[in-house]
Order: sequence, then structure tokens, then C-alpha cells
Amino acid sequence: MGGRPLVRGAAVSTMARVYPPARSSSDHSLAAAAARVLRLEDSPVTHLWNKLLSLYSLRGPPHLAHRLFDAMPERDSVSYNTLIARLCSSAAEGVRAYSRMLREGHGGGARPDGRTLSALLVLPSPPGGDAAGRGFVRQVHSHAVRLGLCSSAFVGSALVRAYGRCRNTRAIAGVFEEIVEPDVVCWNAMIDACIGTGCMRHAAEMLSRMRMAECSADGFTLASFMKACSQEEDLGLGMQLHACLWKG
Repeated sequence: MGGRPLVRGAAVSTMARVYPPARSSSDHSLAAAAARVLRLEDSPVTHLWNKLLSLYSLRGPPHLAHRLFDAMPERDSVSYNTLIARLCSSAAEGVRAYSRMLREGHGGGARPDGRTLSALLVLPSPPGGDAAGRGFVRQVHSHAVRLGLCSSAFVGSALVRAYGRCRNTRAIAGVFEEIVEPDVVCWNAMIDACIGTGCMRHAAEMLSRMRMAECSADGFTLASFMKACSQEEDLGLGMQLHACLWKG
């Protein structure tokens, strides 16, 4: 118990070094919110710092959030997931953050999880056209395989969407079949990827499988269906898609 005031005192001292004095009302509001976090009782040290990082990544200038991240005495998966999801603006930045996470994770708590890989997959593709984009997604996919996360609905749906943007139909199908228990998000990602790559008949098959799996369609399913019907010149296939979506 006696160590907690020292922990909070160290945090306050570090904050004073990292951040300049508040110059605007928004800066004062942010500083006040940070002070409330620093007064939290019974908070593990890293948990406290993660709250501050989340606060500054949402409401503060990015460069100040980066400085706070670098000043953290310890970083865990939550720290890096916040960095990648909120403060990295490109695939290159994400890869650098992920590489640093792997270096720090040996013997520590900064280990990649499903949120890490999903955050990487939504970053803008690296320059170099479709080939570079496909290479980046394959690289993340290989780490998902290594970490045993491909069967996860969370990671699987992110991979399906990413391969859909790359128009890699074979990889889309392969990733989806690895998901152990696909939820509505996975089904929607798969259907949308099929439609986005022009595989309308495959989209119809997936709609039928979704219904057979007793997974109810939602607004996102309907939006994909409407997009398919607007693109499809084959009236018969459009009617088939309609039947698959609404039957039963």
C-alpha cells in the first residue's frame, strides 16, 4: 500500500516532463482528466498508464500520445494495441510498432493478440499497389497462423475483409473455412468480400449457408445484398439472392 503514492508521484513527475503546460481550455480539460486517472486507487501501474494513453490518443495531439507511450515504464498488449489502432496512420508505422512489440514481448506482457492483428489489417496498405497490399496481408496472416488465431471469428473476419480489398478470392475462401464458429460479422465480411470481387454466385451460396447455420441476417447483410443486386445484370441471380436472404 505504501508504494502506491510513490507510483502516482512518479507518474505525475513523468507527465510534467513529457507534456508542456496547458495553453487552451481543451488542454486544461485533458490535463484535469489525466489528473483524475492518476488519483485512481488500487490500479496496477501499467493499467494506470494505459488509461492515460487511451485518453491522450483520443483527445490529445498524436505526438503527445507518442511521447507518453515512449515514457511508459512498462508496456503490455493493451498499450501496443492502442498505439497501433489509434496512433499509426499507415501499414509501415504499424509494422514498426508491431516489431517493437515483438522485441519487448519476450518474457514480458507485450504479446500480440487478436486485437493487435485486426488493428494492423485495417491500416492503409503500403505504397506499391495491389502486390504490396497482398504482401502485407499475407505477412499479418502468417503471424495469425503462428499465434494460433486463425480460427478466431475476430481475426478471421478481419482477414476476410483484408483479402477482399486485395481481391484474393482463394485466400478469402481459405480463411473463412478456418473459422471455427463464424458469427454474423464473419458471414457479412465473407458475403461482402464475394460481392466486392464479383463472385455473385458464391455470395448467393454464402447467404444460403448463413441461413442454414441459423445465423440471422442484419442490416449489413441487407446492404451487401442491395449492392449485389444493383451490380448484377442476371435477373435470375438477383432473385436467387433475394430468396436466400428472406426465405425462412
